[in-house]
Amino acid sequence: PVVLYHGGTKWKIDTRFAALFNVPSVLKRYIPDFRYRLLDLSKIPDEKIDGVPVLKILLMSLKHIFKKDVKNKLPEILKLFQEVKNKDSVFDYLVALLTYIGSSAVNLSEKDIEESVSEAFDQGGKIMATVAEKWIEKGIEKGIEKGKWEMIMNLLREGLPVDIIAKTSGYSAGQIKQF
Repeated sequence: PVVLYHGGTKWKIDTRFAALFNVPSVLKRYIPDFRYRLLDLSKIPDEKIDGVPVLKILLMSLKHIFKKDVKNKLPEILKLFQEVKNKDSVFDYLVALLTYIGSSAVNLSEKDIEESVSEAFDQGGKIMATVAEKWIEKGIEKGIEKGKWEMIMNLLREGLPVDIIAKTSGYSAGQIKQF
């Protein structure tokens, strides 16, 4: 097994699987004892990160996401999208990456992301507008879904039978019972 680590602090956990468990000594022999391979991205120089462009984009993003240099590295990472061979999926990858960066990078502002997109792409402003539309769509969908489940919970609390809730909500009785 391989652990890909990209945290902001140094990895301090033993790389023996059995060390992850605190069990009585009588049970220790039942826990597999092997080492996992630790791949700490912070220790790999950028020039050594290689591979297909999508993999390189992912690894570079993970490596720098929590670092102060992410603002300087982001345009370089985004420019790698120009090397992606499957042009049909570039936009989806870009939306996923910018969503991750927007929610995880503490050292980046919204303006920093917009500037990086503009620097990396000729139509940066247009791309950011389209990405923002996708984010809004997802937010609306999540809100609608959350609202449906809140309504179902209220109906269950009021004692409405599950089969009637299922008929009107579009969810199966099994899904409602699990909730």
